Formats: sequence, structure tokens, C-alpha cells
Amino acid sequence: MVAPDKVYDGTTAATPTITITNGLVGNETVGVSGTATFNSKDVLTANLVTVTSTTLTNGVSSGLASDYSPAAGQTDVSHITPKSLTASLSGIANKTYDGLLSATVATSLIGVLPQDAVAGVASGLYADRNVGTAIPVTVTGISLSGVDSSNYLATLPNNLATTGTITQLGNVDWVGGATGNWSQASNWALSTDHAKIGAIPDGTNVASVSIPTGANVIFDSAVAATTLSSIASLGQLSMNSGTLRVNGTLITDAYIQTGGTLSVGGDMSVLSNFSKASGATGSLALTGGTNVINIVQAANSGNLVFFDDKPLRLGTVTAYGGSINIDTIGLLQVLGTITAPATSITNGSGVTQTSDIRLAAHSPLTVDAPITASGKITLIGGATIGTGDNVTINAAVTSTAGGNISVQAGDNVVQNANLSTNGGAITTTAETGNLTMATSAQSNSGGGAIAYNAPAGNLTTGGINAGTGSISIDAGSNVVTNGVIASSGSGGTTINAGGGLAINAPINASGNGNIKVSAVKDVAQNANVSSQGGTIAATAVTGNVVMAPTASTSSYGGTITYFAPDGNMTLAKLDAGPTGNIELDAMGSIGPALGLVGPMLTGAAASIEAGGDVVITQALKRIDIDTPGRITSTDTVTNTTIFVLSDVEQAVAATSTDTSTQSLIAATEDARTTVGDNTLGIGGQTVAEAGSTAVATTGGTSGSFGEDKKSEDEKKKEAEAKGTGGDSGTTGSAAKAVKTCT
Repeated sequence: MVAPDKVYDGTTAATPTITITNGLVGNETVGVSGTATFNSKDVLTANLVTVTSTTLTNGVSSGLASDYSPAAGQTDVSHITPKSLTASLSGIANKTYDGLLSATVATSLIGVLPQDAVAGVASGLYADRNVGTAIPVTVTGISLSGVDSSNYLATLPNNLATTGTITQLGNVDWVGGATGNWSQASNWALSTDHAKIGAIPDGTNVASVSIPTGANVIFDSAVAATTLSSIASLGQLSMNSGTLRVNGTLITDAYIQTGGTLSVGGDMSVLSNFSKASGATGSLALTGGTNVINIVQAANSGNLVFFDDKPLRLGTVTAYGGSINIDTIGLLQVLGTITAPATSITNGSGVTQTSDIRLAAHSPLTVDAPITASGKITLIGGATIGTGDNVTINAAVTSTAGGNISVQAGDNVVQNANLSTNGGAITTTAETGNLTMATSAQSNSGGGAIAYNAPAGNLTTGGINAGTGSISIDAGSNVVTNGVIASSGSGGTTINAGGGLAINAPINASGNGNIKVSAVKDVAQNANVSSQGGTIAATAVTGNVVMAPTASTSSYGGTITYFAPDGNMTLAKLDAGPTGNIELDAMGSIGPALGLVGPMLTGAAASIEAGGDVVITQALKRIDIDTPGRITSTDTVTNTTIFVLSDVEQAVAATSTDTSTQSLIAATEDARTTVGDNTLGIGGQTVAEAGSTAVATTGGTSGSFGEDKKSEDEKKKEAEAKGTGGDSGTTGSAAKAVKTCT
């Protein structure tokens, strides 16, 4: 029996050729036929054909079939060959990014038996491994699948080509060891199967990456510009070069940048170590509009240094191991608490070191959340060139362990919240703009000096308390004080205004510190000014000094000096205490504020020099007056002597509540010459007349008023006249000829 090979048809049927080779008698012939089957229907396992039945027929010339019985079970080696199929492409290539060029394309097959399960897939190569659409694909072959696929053979036309799509992979994991380059494909594997290596997360190929603890992944120059949805890193991300964009959140244990560009659309959080030093190139940009960067600098990570060339929004920033130094170009917003605690590090000698905070924006700086440092705090907003280089403080800034606070803006400073130190100085400067404190804002130094400066603009204060330190307020234009300004030491308070000065809240020196205020234009005192023994001086260089009727100035023994060399004075209560002196000097008139209740002047003695009329209500023992104008006095105490030190062009009028004859007005010889026959009188009594030769004074007190206002000749003349009447050291020019009224 011989069984030929056959092409796969899905059955075991064979077509045997059976012959009788022996056993016939003589020349007899017998015809024979039969059936046979393969041992398998499948190409891979069919290799033997076995006769399953035979049938004999009578011979042609002789031989009867009934005389013979054929043997059964004859076999023959035979095979089934694959059935050829006609294949064609039925779609385009599609896959999820895996870092490889390999492609697959679905096909249509013609010739598959109905009962068989066979599918065909063409294989090929993408022209580009990256995510995209309509990527050219060159078809290189076809493969069949399915339980019956081995029984078929499919072929495709030569040079067949199509296009394909590669979609983004969800996530890859770093498997590259302790350190390595991002650009090395073998360092990355599918998160779902670490055996599948090579899916490098570059371009837009991967949505997110994961970095394990202890790994340092270096984003290097060989990496194409990369965009991710997120990064979750328990290790370190080192940005050396290239461009990396993260549209969502970036969380990493450590971040070190020496170059390249990182853009983050969501919040960025660094959990233990951050560094982008001043010498480092590259940029870190927050592109989400409201997203922030949060940084924790662990105790063993040293100082937090962040120099950048992009605007920044700071979330919570804490340095447990050192100081914070953040310097950026563009808007710098503080939206979370910034803290550098005192317990951060201990130096080799066992002394706990303080930690500083420096935030510098070469454009606006806005503080919307508290800043606290154990050491000094420096806030810088821009430079003097250009506009918009402002510092706005909307949340408390505090140095807890004696550090200074320095605020500097190229343009304006707006302080809406408190600045506090524990003995450190506070210095705030608006280089070319205005400096404005909210009325509710406070600056407290606990003993450090406080200085507010707006050399080219206006300055408005809230509350300022320097403790035992000094206070200095300087502006190129107007100054307005809307909060209490207080000190308790000898440092005192100095205010200088290039324009006008409005004192709308008390100024207190509870120690013996001096208070000195000066304005090129008007000084408007609408609140009380007091010092416990120090001097108080107010100057309006080209304007007027105007006190509200409810305002007062009290020195408790110190000298009070008010000076308006080119204007008038309207005064309320000036109280130098029982031992203090008062000096008033104005080009124009001097008089009390409308509605003043009580004496205008209280003290040991007063010196008044005016270019116009002088109206006074006093409670002093002696007043020296130098004016060409009219003098009007309402005396409220006994034993008051008013000395007229210069020519008086009009009669001097005086009224007094004193009827004890102890009060008087004394005129110098020069004054009498001008007065002529006019009478100097109190309550209608003659006190001094022209030509009088008698000299007598009562109730005078020693002092040295008015002398700086006279020429050397006048001083010499007055010195020759001293020693006549009154107490020793008679102030100004002693009266040469005074007749006392009795």
C-alpha cells in the first residue's frame, strides 16, 4: 500500500493505492481497493497512513475474489502539508508605547476552513518609536495564530507598507540601580512587567514615572524634550540638562538642579533635600498659574539654596538643617509658611546656631503666609530700575532669636501685617517709591533699632515699637503716622519728611529718649507727643507748625523746641514740666489753636521769637519774646514775667487773671525806643514807659533763651546789662530800665 502526502483539508482521510504483491495462485489475478486514514488531521503530527479496509474483486481473466482473503493493517509513511491562504491587510498598526519599533497589523485570510480558528497578523517596523499617528510602517511578514494555525501557510505581497499609531504608556518604573542616566532605555521597565525593558520615558511617550528609594536618576543631555503627567519619586531627581515638563504633580525625596529646564504644572514637593545654587544654570518654572513648590530641607541636608530665573510661588518651606536663601527673577509669592527654626543644627562647639531666611525677587515679592526664622530675615523686591519692583507683606514676619529683619524694594513697600524681632533691628526701605503700613500693622523689635525709609516717596506708618531701641523714619516726600510710635530707652525717635508731616497717632518715648520731627513743609500734630525727660523738637522748614486743639506735647523736664523759620505756629498744650524750657521760633505769628482749653505753655521758662504777632496763654514763670508784632498774653498763674527782647512796633496789650501785682511785662531799652509813649500794661496798670530809668524785676528765673537769635553786638550789649534785678543768669537781654507796678 502506498499513501501519498496531501494538503491539509481538516480530515484524516487518505487516498491509498493498494496492490497485491503475493499470495495469488498461478496466473490468477484479483482486483483490490480499500480505505486508509492518517494518524492525525494536523500538519504537525500527521506522519502515518494505515489501511482501514480492503475490497477484492474478481480478476479479469481468472481468479475469484471469494477464493482470497486480504490481510489488513498495512501502513505507509505519509504527511499532510499546510494549506496556503491568501492574506491581505485589514487595518493599520496600533500599539501602546514600549520603546521599540516593532509593529503588528491585522489581516484578512481567504481559504481557512469554516471549522478552523485561524487569524493572521502582519509584522513590521515603525519608522519612529515615539507616540504618534500615521507613522509609516514597513510590513516584513505575517504570522498566524489560533488552534489550527499550524495547518496553514499565508503569504503577503512583497514591499507591502501601511501606517500605524502609537499611544502613550501609562507608567514606567526605574530599574537601573542606584544611579544612572534617564536616557538609558535599559534603566526603565513597564510597571506591570519589569521583564519588559526599554520603554524610556521621553517625549510624550509615558504619562508618569516612579523612582524607588535610594535611586539617583539624572536627567541628562541625551534625553529628548520630555512631557509627563506626574513624577512620584522616593529617590533623587537630578536635573543636569535638557527639558522636562510635568503637567501635574511632582513629588520627589530630593531634587538637585545644575542645568536644564524643569516646568511643573501642578504642585511640586521636595521631601528632604533641595538645591539649585546661584552658579547653576537652567530654570525651574511653575506653569500652573496657582501651583506652588513645597520644600522640606532635612536636618542633614544643610542650607536650602534656590536661585532661579523664573517667577515662583512658594508653598510651605521649612529648613531644619540651616538657612533658606531663595532668589528669583519675576514675581515671588509666599503662599505657605516659611520657617527656619533655631534648633536646626548644632555646630562643632555644641552651640545651637540660628538659621536665616533670604527671599529676593528681581520683581515683585508678595508675602501671603507667615515667615519665621531664628536668625535674620531679608526680603528683597527688585531693583531701582524699572517699575513694579514692590514688596507686599500680608502675613507676619518674625525673627525669634535676635535676628534682624530687612525689607527692601526697588519701588514700593506695602506692609499689611506685623514685623517682629526679639532684639534685632528692623529696616524697611522703598528705594524709589512709597512705603505704606496699614494702620493695623505693627513693627516690634524688642529693643532693636527700627528704620523706615522712602527716600523718593511718601511714607505712612502703622504702629512702631522699638522697646529700648531707636526709631528712624525718613521720606523724600510726605510722612503720615497713623499708629502709635513708641520707645522706652534713650534711643528716641527721629522723623524727617521731604514734604509735609502729619502726626495722627501718639509718639511716646517712655524712657529719656529724644523726639525730633522735621518736615520741609507743614508739620500737622494731631496727636500727643511725649518724652519722659528727653527733648522734643519739631521743625517746619518752609511751612507752618499746626497743632490740633486736643493735641499736647509733654517732655517732663526736657526742652521743647518748635521751629517754623518760614511760617506760622498754631499751638496747643506744650508742657515741659516744672524744670523744662520751651523754645518757639517762627517767621510769622505764634498763637493758640482755636478751641484750646487751658494754658498753651507750661514749664519753667519759654523763649519766643516771631516775625508777627504773638498770642500766648501760659503757665510759666518767665517768657522771653522777640517780635516786631503785637504781643497778647493771658496770664494764668502768678509770678510771671514777660521780657520783650526787641523793637515792638505796636503797643503791647496784655490781660491777666492775676490781681496780686506779681505779674509784669518788662521791655528792653530798644523796645521802649520804638514803643514811645505807649504803655505796657497788665489790667490797665502801667508797667514800663519810655524814658524810665528805674530797673526792677520780680519772679524771674535763670535760663539762656533767645541768645542764638541775636547778633554778636546784641549779645555783648545784653551781657553788659546782666546782673540787674531778678534771678541770676537772666535770660536773653536783661531789662535796663523797668518800672515795677505796685
